[in-house]
Amino acid sequence: MRLAIIGKYGQLAQAAQACAQIKKIKYVSFSRKEFPMQKALSFERLDEFRPTHVLIASAYTFVDKAEEDQGLALAINSFSVGQLSEWCIRNNVKLVYPSTDYVFDGNAGNYRFSDKVNPVNFYGKTKMLGEVEVQRVPGAIIARTSWLYGIGPNHFPEKIIQAARRNKKINVVDDQIGSPTHVFDLSERIFELMKINAEGIFHVSSQGHVSWFNFASRILELKSIKTEIKPISTESLGLSAKRPKRSILLEDRWKDLGLEKMPHWEDSFKNLYLKYNF
Repeated sequence: MRLAIIGKYGQLAQAAQACAQIKKIKYVSFSRKEFPMQKALSFERLDEFRPTHVLIASAYTFVDKAEEDQGLALAINSFSVGQLSEWCIRNNVKLVYPSTDYVFDGNAGNYRFSDKVNPVNFYGKTKMLGEVEVQRVPGAIIARTSWLYGIGPNHFPEKIIQAARRNKKINVVDDQIGSPTHVFDLSERIFELMKINAEGIFHVSSQGHVSWFNFASRILELKSIKTEIKPISTESLGLSAKRPKRSILLEDRWKDLGLEKMPHWEDSFKNLYLKYNF
């Protein structure tokens, strides 16, 4: 396998690079400056490297900002994905596209890979359109995930910890339900899917589900932080973009593919806490 990672400094790109190093897979990664997804793409570097697989680990992820910044969101999540898809088709390269639970409206609550998509915000629409482009590529993988987090100041656990340390009381949404998924769990599963030449749409999220409020409460419990935490509604925040209220991604094909089930969200989170003590 020769892997080209579109992205270099984002959470998934970093995790993918670490996985490639551990597995001794030859790879190259491109920063947004080296491979600007918001512009018409140049494929000279990809032509030189001649990858067998391309992983799109760069995306526009500002859910509320996308409602106003629609052109840029479309350019990165859809139009450039279409250009990459064309290049992969011409060069017989397999394309891997991480997607999101936000392609669903949240009304059904639980979703399998074959369920009809119906995004309720513009970000979700751009990812849905990206999926359409990728499905043209023979052997492509679409890996939908949810509530992705890792380590660092831009991740939900660290944001909650810092907010709790600054304030005597914090408010957290209690009416959105999903499955927090650690970025290394997602990356590991993507590499497993590439290794077995899987293709199609897969739901790659942790087992179990929780609200943002209960996830935050568990974070503070593990950190022994006594700050008061209050549940609030999504509506009270006045956000620009709607959110699916319950978007649990189900995947029952792992055994058939010879793969273990994804870990439970709380097990992954505990392991992260014990390993890094963030």
